[in-house]
Amino acid sequence: MAFSRKRCLIVLCMAFLAIGYQENGIAAEKGLSEKPFDLTVGLSPRSFVEVDTEDIRVIVKTLMKVLLGKVWAGSHNILIYQEQSSMERDILARKVEIAMFLPDEFLGVKNRVPIEPVAIATRYKGIHDEIVILVRKESGIRSSVDLMNKRINIPRGLQAPLFQMWMETLFMKEGVSDSRDFFAALKTVNIPSQAILPVFFKQADACIVLRGAFDLVGELNPQITRELEILYSSSGVPAGIIGLRRDLSVEQRDSMKKILWSVHEEPEGKQIFTLFRISKLLPFRPEYLRSLEALQVEHQNLKLKLARGK
Repeated sequence: MAFSRKRCLIVLCMAFLAIGYQENGIAAEKGLSEKPFDLTVGLSPRSFVEVDTEDIRVIVKTLMKVLLGKVWAGSHNILIYQEQSSMERDILARKVEIAMFLPDEFLGVKNRVPIEPVAIATRYKGIHDEIVILVRKESGIRSSVDLMNKRINIPRGLQAPLFQMWMETLFMKEGVSDSRDFFAALKTVNIPSQAILPVFFKQADACIVLRGAFDLVGELNPQITRELEILYSSSGVPAGIIGLRRDLSVEQRDSMKKILWSVHEEPEGKQIFTLFRISKLLPFRPEYLRSLEALQVEHQNLKLKLARGK
């Protein structure tokens, strides 16, 4: 069963958090509360794009058993939502203690649900990544105008809505109201390498991926890095955000935060984070979302401007 590193990251963040509470002894060593409490983790609808949710439940249970194999101190539950609205209702009804969002999802609900963002994942090159448009160096494509009637590949998955928003913003600046009609073909593929390789083999003219995916493919085949170049790049795009319900007790919130900060210190945590090119989880800071907030505002303003001009 194949699934991307980003999808795995979301599962791992939740699994590690749950694992941390499996034995009172570990909690005591870290100075955490030994009093068990029930824990329900809610994962957004986009957490498991293209992955069967029952398979993910099995993966979570397997991780919990293989990594530590210890007895759970309190009851736990993982809820995988089909609709964002259902997740919001359960948070408001106090049925979810911990919620995992993609950054753009969190910005959309932060004023509607009582969730405090407490952790953000760091990638191997830092907290942020970039969305990039790749072309062949000898293609003659030097601007967005040159992409007219060209074949573009874009991967589906967790970041697809962000790719779409950034691409629309880029082209609206050039006066293009609907970028989908701008290209000869906009093809959606399953994984980043399926977007990048056709550009390398001249089967597509450009692709939109994360810079980290381009770097990874380039590490496996340096010729790709030599023959492709970045036409445009976005400002920083953060990874997943973990939030706690605001009305949890101080003891519960502090305990869960300490577990999050210490996941990378466990041998098992280091192995998994290395495998998926994640270094650790860091305390959330509002500035980590500033660039994404600016993109959302710019996107909305440009849409309104173009709508008024019709």
